[in-house]
Amino acid sequence: MQTYATLAFIAMILFSINAIVFKVASGIDAITLTLVSFSTSAVGTFIYWWFFVSDKQVSTQGVAWGLVAGIISVGALALYIKAIQLGPVSVVNAIRALSVGVTLILAVLILREKVSLVNGLGIILAAIAATLLSV
Repeated sequence: MQTYATLAFIAMILFSINAIVFKVASGIDAITLTLVSFSTSAVGTFIYWWFFVSDKQVSTQGVAWGLVAGIISVGALALYIKAIQLGPVSVVNAIRALSVGVTLILAVLILREKVSLVNGLGIILAAIAATLLSV
């Protein structure tokens, strides 16, 4: 298995565990939970970057895109946490998994990435599965 696929699978497992953690978090509103989660992530990432990234690369364009991604991430996570608080985590996470289809469309249209027939069918089947799980 390619390194990127292994890392993606590990990330998938961690995101899944995180969904359960968001669901069991009680006595905290979605925005505060988002703030705590992102703050913890920021501090942890900074510590890792400071001590373990020897070839630090920073550019104005990279920082600008990072800011855009951060704004989108905060909005997405806040909505996701609120949805988990309101509904079943299994359904909310299944709907969130449909992002794979949106990502595929955007990657083809914006990044001009090529998708093989097998990969395209796999993504379509995953989207169908997520849709069926959310019904």
